[in-house]
Amino acid sequence: MFNPPLQRVQLPPIPFFLLALALAIISGGFFMGSLTNPHGQKHDESHDIRKCLENGGARKVMFMESMNRWAFMCQLEGGKWGFRSVGYDTASHEWYQATSFSDDSFTTQSILEKYLTGRGYSPTGNVMGVSASPSQLYAMLLQAGVVP
Repeated sequence: MFNPPLQRVQLPPIPFFLLALALAIISGGFFMGSLTNPHGQKHDESHDIRKCLENGGARKVMFMESMNRWAFMCQLEGGKWGFRSVGYDTASHEWYQATSFSDDSFTTQSILEKYLTGRGYSPTGNVMGVSASPSQLYAMLLQAGVVP
């Protein structure tokens, strides 16, 4: 049986170096970007949103029927708006936090409403059939231990 000798392929050093440099710059830029503007930065204000809601700051509730979630909106101290979304799992009969965040673009309640509407939420005045003000609804969920 004939086995041809293996030939080593040698890459020219300059193109290989340029490729390695390009990859380093791209991955370094991605890494540095993640340090200066991480996705979690949006979620850093979740504590402020919770405090706002706990202190009766809920101004509106929106509902996403397809996911069985309620978004409680409030205005934070700096003037921008944020929301906390809680959901109910009908299979396990358990409540859970879906998300909670704010964004610099949420400068008015209507901008936040448009954002939530674009994600499938619609205005509502109740949670699980209970009608009350948004602050009262949130207080009921808080008292029941639904929203820690």
